[in-house]
Order: sequence, then C-alpha cells, then structure tokens
Amino acid sequence: MILLSTFTRSVAPIMDAPSSSFDLLPILKEGRDSFSPRCQPGGAGAETPIRLNSSTRKSRPEGGGLYSRTAGGHGCPLAAILCGGRSRRMGRDKALLPHPCGGSLLQHTCALALATGLETICLSRPDQGHRQHLATVPALRQVTVLEECPPWEGPLLALAKLMTTYPGHPMLLLACDLPNLTPPLLNAIAAPLPPHHARLATDGERQQPLLASYGADLAAALHQAVAAGVRSFREWLPGLPVEWLRVSSTALVNLNHLQDLATVTHATKHP
Repeated sequence: MILLSTFTRSVAPIMDAPSSSFDLLPILKEGRDSFSPRCQPGGAGAETPIRLNSSTRKSRPEGGGLYSRTAGGHGCPLAAILCGGRSRRMGRDKALLPHPCGGSLLQHTCALALATGLETICLSRPDQGHRQHLATVPALRQVTVLEECPPWEGPLLALAKLMTTYPGHPMLLLACDLPNLTPPLLNAIAAPLPPHHARLATDGERQQPLLASYGADLAAALHQAVAAGVRSFREWLPGLPVEWLRVSSTALVNLNHLQDLATVTHATKHP
C-alpha cells in the first residue's frame, strides 16, 4: 500500500520573493487568441490512500481565463506540470534553466498552462524552491504548488496521486523540460476526451506521455495498476484506448544535458 498524506510547506512566505522582469503578456495574449472554452465533466476516481495536500491552493481570480468559475468548476480539466525530477543527466535542476524566450523553463511552462485558462498545478519536491521561484513573477503566484513527499517513483505514480487529490478532473500532464510548447498545441492536447481515453503527442516514432491528457475516468484503472506494481507509462498505456496527436519532432524536444540548451529553438507556430 502506498500512503502519502502530508506535504512539506515551503518556509519562505510567498510575498517575500522579489519580482522578476519575465514578461508574460505575449504568452497570455497568444493563449487568449488561440483557445476556446472547454469544460468536460469527468467521473470521480476511485478512492485510494494515495493523496497530496496543497500548501498554496487558491481559487483562480475572476476573469482569470477561459476556464473560469463561470465555465463550471468540478470536472474541468487541470494542467499539471511535473518538475520534481532529480535531473541527474543535467547535473542541476532543469526546471530552473533559462528558456530562450525569457524566464526559466518552469516559468515558461506555467505561463503557457495559465494561458489556456486551466487551473494550473506544479508538482515539486520539498526543498527545491520552486514555489519561491514562481513567486518572483507576480502573475505566476496563482499556480498551486504541491510538494511531493516520498515515495518518489516517477511520473506515473505522480499522476495517480494527482488524480486522487483532484478526483473527477481530467489532467493535462506536462513535463517542465519541453521548451517548444505553444498555446495551439496545448489547446489540441487539452480538448475534451472520449470516455476512458488518453491523448498523447507523437511524431510518428516517439510518444510523449508527459505531453498528454488523461481522462478523469481512468483513475480507477490507474490506481489498480499502481497497486499491482506498475510504475511506467510504457507498462500502463498499452491497455488503454489512446488518441495520438501527430506533432513535429520539434515539439517533443526535451532537455536532458546542458549542451541541449544551445540547440533549442522555440517553435512560434503549431508544429
């Protein structure tokens, strides 16, 4: 049995963080111009002992996006950004690396997620400082930061924990190290799903389970798999109905080594 019931609260008050000059306006404008409101109710996931608790959970401000409270709360998709990896190959926290368009990889990904109008969650670990890092950009202070306690067993278990904490909500699941994301691409990934489906980006050769959407009604199947010891998307996905969204290979570029930064070019149009 996997039991996770507590989170480590960040020490520094969020308002103590100095402001950053990272400009979100172009990203938010592109998001408003590209996205149409969508809210698809989903079935509640089965109750399991896998839980998270937020140290900074907030309501989105009025008028804070196309997925506002007037569009319906329960059942609306959530954007969840995973940034709690150890970045062994990078040798440093890749979430804090600079993005070619300004800010860090984590800040840029959060800004894109907020531009969809979705409530945005950042899944981190204690002592990584991601909450304080996001707080340096005032517009990103509305991001909910969850600090995951052990066990740390990869992104599939992270998704299971998120689905337990937010039952009934489809998940737009994003890695923090995908520098070529665009609002139209996230729009396509986050579109409403058929029942019991997932949608993954692929270039025809590679598949990216961390650029994907997962229906809320997959929660029971996911918790069953986790309880049986499954810990990778490669093991879990073959048993699911999956929609494949064809994208260019550029969209799937992720950063694993410092030299990868030199080769990154930001995609300005839908791949």
